[in-house]
Formats: sequence, C-alpha cells, structure tokens
Amino acid sequence: RAVDVRGVAAALVGRPDVLDWRIVVGPSERDGADEVVVHVITPDGVDSADVAVAVARDVRAAAGLLPTQVVVAEDGALPTQGAVLSRRVLSR
Repeated sequence: RAVDVRGVAAALVGRPDVLDWRIVVGPSERDGADEVVVHVITPDGVDSADVAVAVARDVRAAAGLLPTQVVVAEDGALPTQGAVLSRRVLSR
C-alpha cells in the first residue's frame, strides 16, 4: 500500500510537543515488509509516551494509516542513513 509521505509530514510540522523529526520509509530489516517509522525529539518536561501516541493518531488522521513505529529519540540521535528524499524524509 502506498503512503502519502506529505500527509505524514503534515501531521508533524508545527507541533509544539515535537522539536525535530524524521520519517524513514522502506522495507523492514527484520522481515522485508514495508514500514513507515517516525522518529521524534520532544522538549524536556513533556511526557514522551503521550507525544508518541498523539503523533501516531495524527499521522493516521492525516495519511490514512498508522506508522509502523513512533520512536522518541534523544537530541542528536535522529536517523541520517539512507537515501534522502527530503530534508526530513529518508528511504532505506
């Protein structure tokens, strides 16, 4: 199934509870199934579990599917490996 990466990005842009983010699309390293993984960095003092749930909900509303995973990353730990589709979207 195709994913509207613009919809996924739209769910992340401008969120006050997300400082930075990346979207990684491509086959799973484990089983080869297609994946959409969203990586976010949250501000200090924000419940990261609440942010992950809210991001998943908003991605589903905007793009029509839940991300495979929402990863709350430490500052400086966003993924950088893979083909760059845009500044914040990578492909495995």
